[in-house]
Amino acid sequence: MEKNLRIYKASAGSGKTYTLVKEFLKLCLSTGSFSFKQILAVTFTNKAANEMKAKLLSNLDGIIKGITSYNNMKNDILDALKIDEKVLMERAKSLYSNILHNYSDLNVSTIDSFVQQLSRSFTRELNLPNQYRVLVDDEDMLDDLIQLVDDKIGKNDTFITHILSSFIRYKLNEENTWWIDSPIKSFIKKLLKENAYRKGENLGLQKSTLTKEQYEEVKKSLDNNVNYLKESIDKNLGLIKRFNEKNHISEETYNSVLPTFIKKIENDRNVTPSDLSGKTVKKIIAGDAKWYKGKNVPSNVDGEDVVSYFNNIINSHKSLYLVNIIRKNLHLYVMRGTLIDIVNEYIEDTNRVYISEFNKRISDIIGDCDTPFIYERLGSRYKHFFIDEFQDTSLLQWFNFLPLIHNSLADSNMNLLVGDAKQAIYRFRSGEVEQIIQLPEIYKKPDNGVFDDYEKKFRQEILVNDLDVNYRSSRNIIEFNNSFFDKTHHILAKKEYRSVYSENMRQKFSGIIEYPGCVSVEIFKVKDEKDTKKSDYKDSVKRSLLRDINILKDKGFKNKDITILVRSGEDGIDIAEYLTKNNVNVISSDSILLKSSDKVQLIISTLRYLTSEKDDVVKLIRSYYHDLCQSDDKYADEPNDMQYALNADIDNERLYELRNKTYSIYDLCAALVKMYGFNIVDDVFVQYFMGVVYDWQNNENNGIKPFLEFWDKKSKSFYVKISGEIDAVQIMTIHKSKGLEFKVVMYPYVNTRVPELFHPNEKWLPIDKNLDFLKEEVPYLKDFILPIGKSLVDTSLESHYLEELEKASFDDYNVMYVAMTRPKYVLFMYSSDYASNENPYNIFDDYFEHTDLEFETECKDKSVVYRYGSIDVFSEEKKKSDNTILELGGEIPTTIDWTEKIKINPDPTMFWAKDDELSPQEWGDMVHEILSKINTYEDADEILASYVGDGCIDEKQARELKSRFEKIVGIQEVTMAYSKEAKVRNESDILTTDGNIIRPDRFVELPDRYILIDYKTGKPNKKYNYKLQDYMLALHNMGIEKRIDAYLIYLGESVYAEQVFLDRLF
Repeated sequence: MEKNLRIYKASAGSGKTYTLVKEFLKLCLSTGSFSFKQILAVTFTNKAANEMKAKLLSNLDGIIKGITSYNNMKNDILDALKIDEKVLMERAKSLYSNILHNYSDLNVSTIDSFVQQLSRSFTRELNLPNQYRVLVDDEDMLDDLIQLVDDKIGKNDTFITHILSSFIRYKLNEENTWWIDSPIKSFIKKLLKENAYRKGENLGLQKSTLTKEQYEEVKKSLDNNVNYLKESIDKNLGLIKRFNEKNHISEETYNSVLPTFIKKIENDRNVTPSDLSGKTVKKIIAGDAKWYKGKNVPSNVDGEDVVSYFNNIINSHKSLYLVNIIRKNLHLYVMRGTLIDIVNEYIEDTNRVYISEFNKRISDIIGDCDTPFIYERLGSRYKHFFIDEFQDTSLLQWFNFLPLIHNSLADSNMNLLVGDAKQAIYRFRSGEVEQIIQLPEIYKKPDNGVFDDYEKKFRQEILVNDLDVNYRSSRNIIEFNNSFFDKTHHILAKKEYRSVYSENMRQKFSGIIEYPGCVSVEIFKVKDEKDTKKSDYKDSVKRSLLRDINILKDKGFKNKDITILVRSGEDGIDIAEYLTKNNVNVISSDSILLKSSDKVQLIISTLRYLTSEKDDVVKLIRSYYHDLCQSDDKYADEPNDMQYALNADIDNERLYELRNKTYSIYDLCAALVKMYGFNIVDDVFVQYFMGVVYDWQNNENNGIKPFLEFWDKKSKSFYVKISGEIDAVQIMTIHKSKGLEFKVVMYPYVNTRVPELFHPNEKWLPIDKNLDFLKEEVPYLKDFILPIGKSLVDTSLESHYLEELEKASFDDYNVMYVAMTRPKYVLFMYSSDYASNENPYNIFDDYFEHTDLEFETECKDKSVVYRYGSIDVFSEEKKKSDNTILELGGEIPTTIDWTEKIKINPDPTMFWAKDDELSPQEWGDMVHEILSKINTYEDADEILASYVGDGCIDEKQARELKSRFEKIVGIQEVTMAYSKEAKVRNESDILTTDGNIIRPDRFVELPDRYILIDYKTGKPNKKYNYKLQDYMLALHNMGIEKRIDAYLIYLGESVYAEQVFLDRLF
């Protein structure tokens, strides 16, 4: 019986993409030419998805045209399908043509893209807005969420007011601070992650909100636990004191560690258990050391009693320490349900959804059903599922895929999972490597029959294949990596992780790379050098990097052939600066930051100038970047001093013209590009910057200041893709290098052990009977966040620390594997002989002591170099490109100032909802648009009739809007704003003196005053008041002398106006 769950364990360079493409084509060419529509292939990155699509088409094209480089693919498919070449050609042509004509049906995408496809098809079922925007950075929403929390304080929500007041009192008592914004924000970030997910919670199927009474019960239970343990400690301290008095024993009688123990516990009940009880204390408790020193203890004194008192204190303190971990964040845990409700409120009000939300909601809908209704449509469309980089798939992503794959297997359709546990380096993104290691078992499966059925089917259908031939690297690199990981993987404490490197780990050489290759490992001597600093070691490594780069260039390698892989961005910046100072061209993540462009900085500094033209610092910065960007600077002969820079007239006349025009931020930036004469065609930085501006403008409010705030917050995350044709050494992090290959890899500061440094982590732990440190049951709380670090040593939860230590070791070892398997021809590694007194192990000492390879050794003053193979003269034949480059001749094309050519009165985009039902956001947009067309009361009927006629609203909605408009006009304070005497500007852009563009919903001039109106269809929110105050302040600063009355008009179930006063200055 043919197995239909194919697992390919694909080591580095083993042709994973080739295998995916081959299996995809085999499926398509064995059935109909439209069968590609029935395959869903998901990958980890957009780059991988695009590469797979390109290779599918190029392989088909190569087979059709008989190109020899595609013969392997052709022969593999012929052998698998058992058809002759003529039949294959006919099928390939038909498939190729159908894919090209139906390219959108070629379903190769990232997992996130697939989730988005699903979510947009079922927005109503998932309780999502019809036109939502995906947020990939939680920082984009946290401030707004905190504001929503603040808005509820002191209002109708007495629960949240009560909890936060109690939280502040607790913080004052325990930590001498009342600041709670930071812990709330941190807790919300944790709630947003997938590992905080509870089934049914996000769609409200399972409520986790507590009442005040329930909170008090939880608090009382935890306080009882704390008090019981504190009393136990105090009781035993009293027993020790009475023991001393009764037996006339002084502090000097005790082993010196015990008086220190007592001082620690009396001074700080929160001291960590391992700090409280050292090795000697443990020996005393175990009876392996004396509790007293010398021989001056009376013979009638029974020391067992006093030792038991100390033991009781230790045990009570361990429990107290763990109970306090829960108690510390109690207020946050009981607010969990409320905070999730606030997140849902934010989604409803803003149409913005954080990316982790989708998998949670899909999981809620799926429930424990083996055939979820939202998959019924997909199940009929897709018959086969391919998952790439399976080792990096999160638990929730996998669980959401299980019903699809199970149903596919039930219909005898082939499914494919490809991954490599050795390259699992994304645990910090919720990747769970155990999923691929334990297959066909389902890792962390829920205890229900549906998952038992899945697992049973997997056992029946699974077929594991190891791709054990390396097509990427030269022979010597493959042999070194085989040897290194074979001889060192014993350092992984967990058997399950060791098995990843012991079972079929060794790779075979493909024979297709003629260059023999070389591995150089330089070990710097720091162990016996007492005065050696970390900076000295790093300086030595940098000098060796420069030396070896020059050696490579002498052998025929170019700068662009060399890539330096680092663990951290800080190391990359440090190395880049050193190499640059030594005349080596470098491309690093820092050098390709968008903000590193002088031209971009000139545009940004000009925007700042438009908002703060009297700020001398802004003037100096703008002048500095202007001088850098203008090679034919007309000010070049002027004195280069501060006074000149402050007074220089840098296109000020043109800037004043721009200030008098109503520009969108994109048009304003385009005008600045033109004004400064930048070549947007050739300058990739300016191109990318304009793309950033465009994307921001489409999603955010217009205005210079808001854009600058966005830029200041996000500019460090914008990187420009640089052409590989630039001859420069590339520097990147190891995580970014995954899936890539390079001719030469230089790997500095290699780990000497794993983990090199332990980084504390956290996990959600259920509160149940297994928590033996709880003396009294805690009601209502289901789980808590356990900080995982050395502080758990000697507690009942120490196993979680040890587990995290095993995972961290595996992470670091895998990072080494990824870095060492990137090169094709040459690998340089730089490490040290460092070993601490606490942990004397060094991975390279271990390897070179037990290696099965013969290395050439070169002893230097401060290091030893081990070489396997040699760096031969390198020359690579240039491949003729089939691509042509379009060269632009003549003058550089420039953009036309469209504002001088055309005038546009744009009609806002209308969103069509399903079943004619508008979401709150869409209803708000509709109301704003219609009200913007109404100048006076008499206009209402005509405007509403036109919208009914266009099908935008129905008669019922028109009557509802008319009724609300009549209520607006009936509000005495704003009646005159809708009269014929009023000069009305609806949703008009106003460029303020500080460069911001404001757009009030309605701005009315009357003989005696101005009226400023903003319509709101949602719930009252303080930020609306602040925004209207900003408008008022901006208008005052423009020199408006009449009184300005400002109103928020709420159009909810009741229609009312709230007057806003300018009661703050900023």
